[in-house]
Amino acid sequence: MEEWGRSSTERAAISPSAPADLRRLRRRCERRLQDLELSSPFRLEEFVARVAEHRGRPIVVQAVKELGDGAVGCWIAIERPPTDLILCTEATTPMHAEHIVLHELSHLLCGHRPQVVGEDVASRLFPDLSPEVVAGALNRSAYSSRDEMEAEMMATLIRLRAAQPSSTERPTENDVVRRLEAFAKGEPPA
Repeated sequence: MEEWGRSSTERAAISPSAPADLRRLRRRCERRLQDLELSSPFRLEEFVARVAEHRGRPIVVQAVKELGDGAVGCWIAIERPPTDLILCTEATTPMHAEHIVLHELSHLLCGHRPQVVGEDVASRLFPDLSPEVVAGALNRSAYSSRDEMEAEMMATLIRLRAAQPSSTERPTENDVVRRLEAFAKGEPPA
């Protein structure tokens, strides 16, 4: 299987308005997903377990009342014990929650790095944990637009592939463009 994550040649900026850039981004994401088997029917819990196994770190998905700053999802890398925590707002539909989790998982699959959070953020999110336990966090306001577009493309392709009768069928370019346009407008994916 191709190594998940980004090579140095894949770190070039992506312009969401340039169709050629979106096509290159899509091809790059499809290469990453090429050997990734999705269960049929798709089960998010199984997919989370597969990504955790690949990373060699447990992944915990937790619904929370709110994340603050309008964020709907967040990936937090915990140093000890080594764990990836994905938080998702409770105030959404089950389908949107699944997409949020896929988006955060896509940051892991793409090799994005969490930003280190300060003690104030760590203590607000996790009052029961010492701030030094929390190694980093990502939410939409902390990603570069390139990382956001890449994670959204991956999440969209995973979700569209999972909805296909055969998980090897490719979603159409119109499906992907429609979902990315909704994302750019801040609308939940359909």
